[in-house]
Amino acid sequence: MAVAERQSGNDPDKITLWDLDLMQPLGKAFNDGEPGGGLAFSMDDATLLSASGLAWDVHPADWKARVCQMARRDFTVAEWTRYMGTAAHHPTCG
Repeated sequence: MAVAERQSGNDPDKITLWDLDLMQPLGKAFNDGEPGGGLAFSMDDATLLSASGLAWDVHPADWKARVCQMARRDFTVAEWTRYMGTAAHHPTCG
């Protein structure tokens, strides 16, 4: 789920993605770029569209592919623990 939080004055809206199974936000809120407007997901739920005309890829597999392309390696054990908590460590990009 995506929620747009209207800011005061001409400040851009803050958008937060939520994991409804865990009932918690997926990371930090980000700016829409303009105040006011609405949000909608694409038919395949892979893209979030805002009334300001911006589009964000919200498909987890695409995020993983981009991160792996930039990092060019798997998470270290320390990184895994920091970002994934107690989930069992396994190769992330291999």
